[in-house]
Formats: sequence, structure tokens, C-alpha cells
Amino acid sequence: MRRVRAALRLEWGIELRYGIVPVAVGLAVLWTVVLSLLPAGTARILAPYLLFTDTAGFGALFVVVLLMFERTERARDALAATPLRTGEAVAVRVLVLTALSVGVAAPMIVAAGRDDPAGLPAALLSGLSGVALISLFLLPLCLAVSARARTLQDFLVVLPVVAVPLVVVPLVHMTGVLEHPLLYAVPTTVGADLVRWGLAPESVARPPAVLAAGAGYALVCVVLALVWARRAVDAGAVAPPAPRSRTVPPGSGSSVAPPGTGPGVVRPGSGNGSVPRRTRGGRGPVPAVLPFARADLFGTGRDPRCCSSCSWRRSCSPSGRGSGSGGRPATSGPPTGPISPRSPRWCSPSSCCTCR
Repeated sequence: MRRVRAALRLEWGIELRYGIVPVAVGLAVLWTVVLSLLPAGTARILAPYLLFTDTAGFGALFVVVLLMFERTERARDALAATPLRTGEAVAVRVLVLTALSVGVAAPMIVAAGRDDPAGLPAALLSGLSGVALISLFLLPLCLAVSARARTLQDFLVVLPVVAVPLVVVPLVHMTGVLEHPLLYAVPTTVGADLVRWGLAPESVARPPAVLAAGAGYALVCVVLALVWARRAVDAGAVAPPAPRSRTVPPGSGSSVAPPGTGPGVVRPGSGNGSVPRRTRGGRGPVPAVLPFARADLFGTGRDPRCCSSCSWRRSCSPSGRGSGSGGRPATSGPPTGPISPRSPRWCSPSSCCTCR
């Protein structure tokens, strides 16, 4: 449970950062003001349509955009390294966006049912349950469909095939154009009836037992949609890889030259007598003559003749001891003080008479 609580805090912070919460607050204020300005009877008729078409599906597009963004930024790879499972991440996102839809719907229901304060709790319970049920089904369904799409345009092409039946059938049922029990096979129909039943009970012809059975069926569909979304996100499409340089193997006969080749371009190790140019510390190419010059200087530093230019002249012996010259004593052990630029090193068989 600790990782789920942490995921809830993270998801809420993400939606705050990308402005989803302010958009929800703006919609709540807008529709609440509109319904408050309308007559009470008109507001009760209009509110169920607004709650179904706008508020219940509020997070459908946002859940897709967030998934596309995470895929582009490789955020899914970072989440894979955490203890949070894919199913938990999907459930957390769906719950947070559903909570936003419910929060938008609450003041709208209050504004529409202001003429009957006694029936307001029942209207809130029924209306918010219908909004939550519709949102809990639409969000994982959109997430599952978008997980297979590589871009947002691909998702928008497929979306009408999935969303049109889920929206059109309940709207036909709400307007009374068509009344048939088979319409409840669409899971969003019972949610629309719950929203309508809270504000206009006389418009719902079905008894409460039928609504309860339809709600149970819709909950089963919600669970199946969540399972489908989890599997789709696990096996979903990945972001297009960044363009890479194309290399053509020698002797392939291709007319496309690899990057960095062409007339006047000498590649390292191309066999034309060129010396590879090495870099050091990322500060640009190092001339090829420099390593040779350094090696040559190191060699002269180990040459016994270098001591002829030193003020402390020494003659080396295999045992590493020497005799002083020029009135200066010979060094018989490693120097104990700091070595000056003109003082001799301690003589050893591996580095004989090296001066600094």
C-alpha cells in the first residue's frame, strides 16, 4: 500500500504540473455558472446531458496524452525500475482522473438540483455514481486503445470506432428515441441512467432493481477494461527511435556513403598512411606527434647522461647508490624532503639517475 500511496501523490503532482487540475476547476466553474443562470426546470433537463457528454469523459483525452508523453520521454523505463507494477500505475491514473470528473460533477448537480434541497443528497449519490461508473470504464478503454498507437494521430483515427457506440447508444436511450433492454449491453447506458435518475427520476422507466443489475454488469466491464489496459501498456508500442548514422560495409556496392566519408575526408585508420587522431579528456583531437614526443622525453629522462646538466651530479651503480661529485655528498637513500626542480631522484635499477 505504501507504493500505491506514493504513486497517488506522484500522479496528482503530474496532473497539477501539466495543468489538468486547473482545467477541471475551470470546467466546474463554467458549467456551474451556466446551470445556475438557467431556470431550475431547464437545468434539471440539461445537466444529465452535460454530465454524460462532457464531465464523465473528461479524462479520456488526458490519459492518452500523458501516456504518449511518458513514452516519448522514456518515463515508462524509469517506472519499470520501481516496485510499482503496471496494473497499479494504470489503476492510480484512472482513479485520479475519475476523482477529477466526480469533483467537476458535484457542483453541477448542486446547481441543477437547487430547487429541491431535500432530494439533493439522493441526487448527488446517484449522479456521482453514474459519472464515476462511466469514467472508470472509458479511461482504461482509451488507455488500452492508445497503448497500441505510436502517435496521437493514430489514436484519433481509431477512437471513433470505439467511442461512438459508447456515446451514441446512451444518448439515444436518454432522449427516449429508442427504449430496449438490449441497450444495457453497452456499459455506459446504465451510467447515463444513474445520472438522469438523480436529477429527473420520472424520466427513467426502469425499476431500481434493473439499474442495480446494470451497475453490476458495468462494474464487471470496468474490471475487464482495466485488465486489458494493463496488458496493452505492458506490450504497447514504443516511441520511434532517434535517427542513427548509416554505415555501409566495404565492398557492399552501395552508392550511399557513410557519414564522415567522401572526397577530401580522411578517416582514421583508412590505410592511406594517415595516423589516427586521438582525443584526451574530450578537449579535441591530440596531434599524433605529441604522444611520440612525450615518449621520447620520458626516455631522455631515464638516460644517465641527463645528469650532466644537473647541479647535483651522480654516478649510478646497480645497487642504486652513487658517489657525489662537485663537493656535494652522494645520496645513499630516498630523499626525505621535497624534491626541487634541480635535485636528483633516488637511484634505482629501474630508474637510474633521473633528474627533475
